[in-house]
Amino acid sequence: VMSVVLPSMAENYSTKYITAPSGNTVNLRKTASTKSAVMIRIPLHTEVQAVSYNTEWSKVKYNGTTGYMMSKYLTSTAPWIEKYGSATIYNGSRRTYVYIVQVTLYSLGYISNDFEDNYYDDITWYGIQNFQHDHGLTIDGIVGTNTKRALYNAWVNRSGS
Repeated sequence: VMSVVLPSMAENYSTKYITAPSGNTVNLRKTASTKSAVMIRIPLHTEVQAVSYNTEWSKVKYNGTTGYMMSKYLTSTAPWIEKYGSATIYNGSRRTYVYIVQVTLYSLGYISNDFEDNYYDDITWYGIQNFQHDHGLTIDGIVGTNTKRALYNAWVNRSGS
């Protein structure tokens, strides 16, 4: 007797982020209906896994709970990419997103307001390195994905946005 082992079916998840034009949470419901019971309220900008996605409703998984939410409250773009852009920022960079990083560093107390707007100068470089050190990141002065995520989270937690 020969037995055949079939490979397990992997669930195909897609990372999405909670976005809401008004309010700070989005309802995760038991079924795909606004009349369905709310199981959990998910905070704005939280990462979730979309199990299935269409124009009206999405089935998502969050902290071990699977339910439904309106698709219009999901985005594929991480909030830190929306704020700081997708390009890597490094010493000598000149772009609008450099200024946004500088203002964030200033609001968090990592740099003074003596920086040159839109130019990644030495003041910004030292500020980023100190921020990276304090947040357990690789200390390289480069503003890549991990640094952007940490900057964004520190900014949100500080300002309550």
